[in-house]
Amino acid sequence: MVVIDVREPKFLFPLPDLLKSAAGTCPFCNQTAGILSREHPQCRRTHQAGWDEMVRLAAGAAGSRDFDESHLRLTLSAVAKISFGNEDTVNQALEEGWKQGVAHSMADGIITQDEEARLRDQLALCSDTADPDAMKHLGKASRDRLMLDARLAAIAVFDGGAHLNELGESLSTSGLPYPQFTSLISRQGLPARMQPLLITQTPCKSPW
Repeated sequence: MVVIDVREPKFLFPLPDLLKSAAGTCPFCNQTAGILSREHPQCRRTHQAGWDEMVRLAAGAAGSRDFDESHLRLTLSAVAKISFGNEDTVNQALEEGWKQGVAHSMADGIITQDEEARLRDQLALCSDTADPDAMKHLGKASRDRLMLDARLAAIAVFDGGAHLNELGESLSTSGLPYPQFTSLISRQGLPARMQPLLITQTPCKSPW
């Protein structure tokens, strides 16, 4: 007959070590999160609130006439510091904010020259990671606006050059290479005699 002594249970690991191994580390504060927990709920809420605020600021900057790159980065870094973020968080917020800025600017189906210029200014902050779909939409909106400007300029090209300056400003903002601009003009179905005049008379501030 075998007798089992239940008064002294044998553990494979000491109880403190077993409890310690079951406790996770909070990814936000890097402190013990508690038994069977992976994070502190309050840390998660703090991080999410900081993220939402950074995206809001970045999206607002995309539509602001007073966009200041250094001030925006300093502000986002300050928010990240108190919400368990880092430089990667700041870059991700810039990317998401820019994406939302593009969507907001195109909500009415038209992107103005000022809106495009501001978006392209901020694009320099996240050009390596900018959302490709948002970049594609911005490029299409820019070409659509150029086509409209080209049509308006073509209508008035023999009436003193009205709208030509507007077309030149629009072309400068878009950054469209000169060969693509001439190709765009040729696809508009304009009278053949208008095309060379429209191309050669369109002023542009930046070199092609």
